[in-house]
Amino acid sequence: MNVYSETLSLLSELLQTGDEVDRCYAARALGALGDTRALGVLSQSLRDEDIDVCVDAATALGMIADASSVPALVESLEHESSGEICTAVTEALGNIASPASVEASLQILQERPDGLEWQDDWDSWWDVQLEAVKALSQAHADEAIPALLAFMDSEEQQDIENDVLKALVSLSGQACAAVAERVSNHDLAP
Repeated sequence: MNVYSETLSLLSELLQTGDEVDRCYAARALGALGDTRALGVLSQSLRDEDIDVCVDAATALGMIADASSVPALVESLEHESSGEICTAVTEALGNIASPASVEASLQILQERPDGLEWQDDWDSWWDVQLEAVKALSQAHADEAIPALLAFMDSEEQQDIENDVLKALVSLSGQACAAVAERVSNHDLAP
């Protein structure tokens, strides 16, 4: 076994058996390596008992950016109540930018995940939605134009209209025309 493969193996083992800090460092290191052989152990770590490990595992999966990790990320969203983890998972989906991650990001934008917790007076879904908007922009997902326009008019969005507008103008000419029409109809032009 060469040094690289041995390092990958040791980090994977540490991610499964280390204390919380070691598991976080192992997840980050595996993400930095960018090797798809780590996808399985990182996907399993999305269900770790420690929130920080879950966040680091999601971030690492986003760094590797392999579409085969999308089902594990989506499953995490469906079963996770922590807004911090769901935000990291949604950001990872944006880094992957596959058809499946675009579909998941659209669903996140439009439908609150069951059981997502509030943090004091803050609804974590707002952070998750913002990451979904960014993910759709990164993926250049023209199919998201109607959903983004509807989202701008929704009471569900919390002051992220600027981010939605930036996402729309990063898409096709159709989206730019819709933004121009919206600006002119709302007298927002200078």
